[in-house]
Amino acid sequence: MTLDSHMSPKTALTLLPRNIQMARCVAPLLVFVCVSLVGQIKRAITPSDCVQVRYLPSEDPYRRSVAISPQAGWVAYLLKEPNLLTNQNDVSVLVRKLSAPPQVASTRLATGPEISQVTWLHGGTDLAFLAPFRGHVAIMKANVTTAQVIPLFVAAQDIVEYTIDAANDTLAYSTGDSVQPTGQLPRSPEQVASGYRIPYPETTNVARKKRRIFVVRRQPSGSWGEPKPVVVRSPFSNDLRKSLPYLFHFSLSVSPNGRRLAITYPEPTSALPASWQADATIRGLAGMVQEMYVMVLYDLSTGRTSFPFPSPMIYSIPVWQRDSHTLIVNADPPLESKWHHAELGQNVFFRPHMFSVNTDSRETSELLPQVANMYEGPLMLNGTGEVIVRKSRDTIARLVQRATGWDEESFFRIPVDPLYRFAQIASDGVYAIGDSQSTSRPPSLFLYRRGDPAVAVLENLNPQFDGLTLAPVKSISWTTSTGATIQGLLFEPPDYRSGQVYPLVIHTKLEVGQFLCDTGDSHYPSFAPQPIANAGMMYLIRSWPEEKRPGDDAAFYPKGYPGGLGEAAFQMDIWESAVRSLAAEGIVDPNRVGIIGFSRTGWYTEFILEHSSLVYRAATITDNVTYSFGAYWLLRNPASNRVAESIYGGPPYGASLSSWQAYSSTFNADKIRTPILMEEMGYGQTYDNFNAPPLGLAIHFELFTALYRLHRPVEMYYYPNEEHQPNHPKARLATLQRNLDWYRFWLQGYERPDPATVGQYARWREWQTASPPLLHEK
Repeated sequence: MTLDSHMSPKTALTLLPRNIQMARCVAPLLVFVCVSLVGQIKRAITPSDCVQVRYLPSEDPYRRSVAISPQAGWVAYLLKEPNLLTNQNDVSVLVRKLSAPPQVASTRLATGPEISQVTWLHGGTDLAFLAPFRGHVAIMKANVTTAQVIPLFVAAQDIVEYTIDAANDTLAYSTGDSVQPTGQLPRSPEQVASGYRIPYPETTNVARKKRRIFVVRRQPSGSWGEPKPVVVRSPFSNDLRKSLPYLFHFSLSVSPNGRRLAITYPEPTSALPASWQADATIRGLAGMVQEMYVMVLYDLSTGRTSFPFPSPMIYSIPVWQRDSHTLIVNADPPLESKWHHAELGQNVFFRPHMFSVNTDSRETSELLPQVANMYEGPLMLNGTGEVIVRKSRDTIARLVQRATGWDEESFFRIPVDPLYRFAQIASDGVYAIGDSQSTSRPPSLFLYRRGDPAVAVLENLNPQFDGLTLAPVKSISWTTSTGATIQGLLFEPPDYRSGQVYPLVIHTKLEVGQFLCDTGDSHYPSFAPQPIANAGMMYLIRSWPEEKRPGDDAAFYPKGYPGGLGEAAFQMDIWESAVRSLAAEGIVDPNRVGIIGFSRTGWYTEFILEHSSLVYRAATITDNVTYSFGAYWLLRNPASNRVAESIYGGPPYGASLSSWQAYSSTFNADKIRTPILMEEMGYGQTYDNFNAPPLGLAIHFELFTALYRLHRPVEMYYYPNEEHQPNHPKARLATLQRNLDWYRFWLQGYERPDPATVGQYARWREWQTASPPLLHEK
């Protein structure tokens, strides 16, 4: 092998085969030095590295991707491996004996693009999961001792969720979307010919998709019978519903005896009875969400629907106890209960308790006043009636029901430090297994046995990061102008030099402890912490300590803003204060600052770019709410209109018009002096008709058009096949690379030497040279 003359010795060394590198170290005194040098050679992290991080799947927060067999001492887990070549996420089912030494490899039972929902069947050595089979997603069964995989049940449509009773004889499942979104308005030929009335929508017109639920029972012959549809009667309107809207799934849970089915689904706040709408808790929730997630019971023999637990928000999949009469679930307190009355007036939202509910007597008791993860119910119910729960981030407890209530029988702590607060963990009260990760440590799988001094690394899921340069991260804090103390994480360039001043990119979504190469398994678009820091820039993220509650910031909102605009003004204050603090330390160049906003923080970013005293040199706003004048009339959604009116103190006419004129992006686009990259997700809708853009894209044309007409630098990209949080590997790679290019160009003047980027840099250079005053003055 020949070496190019322009290569540095370190670069050249990385190109040599390992045996040649080691052969160079011949002098005994130099062996240690040479080996150490080889071990330290690492390359910078790229967007491609971030896209290919392997995780336990977490797209459905209600279901863990790791499960322990309650009878046979096996553990099963799913592993998500993004594949850039096929543009799909391969998911594997792996199993192992809990008692096996950590060095014994797990057995891989199946791999495919749509595998999910791993469940142990009664008996403990058979495993069920969803996977493609002959053109449809079916329920598959695998025997862990033989590794044989066969179909358990195949429907005429894709199955998206299932639950099975203790005898494995009664199966409830839901199928893929069977009803068109409400945004579709089919018209008859006569209506098209004669015209038709368009009423103003008085109820929400959210394009909520629906699914159907079916139940099938095993026949005496062993084969499955004919599936029967489940028809639910609403506990509020009494309407019969053959299909139901959903969030992720219905949290289906059939009782062990196969007689009753628990179903969780959303009811619009506008459809709730007057007694519910008058409740202070309901009113507070309605200001943040448009629907309440309620649980009903469906009797599989009579077809009757009951409503035994009047909680406005159900958070976890209900888990039945062996008696088939009692279930355990994470939920807000039921209305009129003692727990509900204790929290009235405290503005406590989205902080569920764990309750036990007798579905016959409706008697309710509390297992935990606060749960570690709102979506995570009991980890296991063992044969003696004990309930295994995670009572805090790293603590597993055994709870026992006594005459006076639920008592903690014992507990143990998992010695993983730090343990990601939303880690997926399974436990039978003796073993605990789950994923371990932190801001600068990629996910791995640990195994712990109660009483052992330390955890064992069961599987290093991402060994490739051993050869990559992770940007160091340090915790910092600063104070806003209103006196709020803000915690954050500052990613430093790997070659950081004291005394050097760096560009800064601000990441406006909160950090919660997961591995941040991009934004972890949440896959928020546009944010690229490690690639941007590895490119020689500082990268700042706000942290959210566990002890903080939603609403704590409100006490520090700047005064004098109408409606709810103090929320956005506070975010502006956070980042202005951060830049001032870091600039005063001589770390950050205040004239080279970028900011990235996504979802609600995209609205913050629009507000900041129009009203901040700080001149941002580059920005990204991605798939965000806008609260703009155009969105107000275009969406025609009473619920979202009420939210927009609460933001500005009223509608965009009459006395409150002046607030819209002073603060909405519609009327303040001329104040923007920052190059903006706009990224919008398509939710499966292509933009193939110039005159009929998808609604979710059309609302962003308002700002896009304004910036274009004002000759401001602006790019818009559309990802038609992606949801709010992109999941396909190529789309994730594209948004990461695009943002890395964007900030390197505007903050560092760097252009990536790739023929595919010639066009983008030509546009950006033209903007840069044509309108320098716009980029430097406020």
